[in-house]
Amino acid sequence: MADTIVEFDFAPGATLNLELYAAQSDSIVNGAGGDSGTEETNRGGTYLATVTQALSGWFKAYITVSSTTMPIGWVNLTDDTGTYTVDRIGQPRGISLAVDWTTAITESYAADGAAGTPAQLMYLIQQAITEFAISSTTKTIKKLDGSTTAATETLDDATTPTSITRAT
Repeated sequence: MADTIVEFDFAPGATLNLELYAAQSDSIVNGAGGDSGTEETNRGGTYLATVTQALSGWFKAYITVSSTTMPIGWVNLTDDTGTYTVDRIGQPRGISLAVDWTTAITESYAADGAAGTPAQLMYLIQQAITEFAISSTTKTIKKLDGSTTAATETLDDATTPTSITRAT
């Protein structure tokens, strides 16, 4: 059983406690009332709490300030003396929403009526507003090359359209 450090952010100058709950549980696992969070010097709003229970795995993190308790995210702990950061976006299944914003992604488009990946949805949105042609009641969305069709949409009127529906 090691003293494990949990790091989290909150408004500077608060007096608060960190409470941890196992996934799908309403029972606090790190002692009655949780562990006291201490604000780090010169890191305004960054707090550390020392968890003395032997905990390993994903835990939902809550903080209590005065009598108000609020969720702040998830933390994946190992029973050691390491420091673990509460992830405001993380999920208990280890799903990462991290995106590398500097690496190009493969151009791809979801089929009409099919659920798309985030990349497919972003490409369709980008191309629908930047690279298209309208002829009568058909809007043709072009791929990045500017000539290959990515999708088509049908307008309800050729002169004064008020709605549009994906066709292909």
